[in-house]
Amino acid sequence: CVAYEYGSNHCEYWYSLPTALHSTSSYVCKAKDAGGYVDVGTDDTGACRLNHGVNGVIGTDYTANTVGTELECEQDCTSKPECLAYEYGLNGHCESWSTLPTTIYSASPFVCMVKDT
Repeated sequence: CVAYEYGSNHCEYWYSLPTALHSTSSYVCKAKDAGGYVDVGTDDTGACRLNHGVNGVIGTDYTANTVGTELECEQDCTSKPECLAYEYGLNGHCESWSTLPTTIYSASPFVCMVKDT
């Protein structure tokens, strides 16, 4: 398995690397990558939060911008050495976290992914 796709009670394992993505808010495609990303909890569906579900502070704990896809959000985080995690959600919402989120706030279709170090 070199990649997976999931969403809406659906999961696919890919044995060849996908070469293109179809943008959709209800499915996510992830490829294996040494030093990739892992979910914060047992389910990555939710917004990044600090201890006890506390929101982070924009400009201190994270920066926010708008991107087209989750992959672009992941790439934005990857390009920043200080970025430890990213949150992606509705309408291209993308947060790059410089403070490590420790919990998630259950909120679909948001995802919170932490760099796998």
